[in-house]
Amino acid sequence: MQFDNYVGLYFYLFQRIDNWMTRYLARKARGKLTGNDLELAKDILKYKCLIGFTDDYVESLRRLDTYLGLNTWLKPTIGLECIERLVKRKANKNEHEKLGQEEWDALAKANSIDIELFEFARTLYDDQDRMLQNRTSISWNYRRDEREWKRP
Repeated sequence: MQFDNYVGLYFYLFQRIDNWMTRYLARKARGKLTGNDLELAKDILKYKCLIGFTDDYVESLRRLDTYLGLNTWLKPTIGLECIERLVKRKANKNEHEKLGQEEWDALAKANSIDIELFEFARTLYDDQDRMLQNRTSISWNYRRDEREWKRP
């Protein structure tokens, strides 16, 4: 499907194509987004999400592993082989239409709030790295009966 056809069809069917992630997090499908909507989306990312990026895929997987206390990196015969297979698979290796600068500029203009949210997520990614550095080899368990995190 051509880019301009996609944009036209999506706008016709759903009336919104702009700032999808901010709208999703702020639960605001229609209407103009405000600074409060962006701040809500940022707070949700900051307090409820572990950030990962496909352009730093292996590191993102390592962080998820560390956060969940799976210790996959400490099990080289099983865990790392699984991760290696996953990384080599490259699930999104489909051909994509090449967009010109005009199309990119139109997307950037329509999604300026999501771009700001993305830049915040990049900063948050770095902050979370510092937080997780000390948890590399620690196993964390959630004990439902005590409603708190405990070291085993």
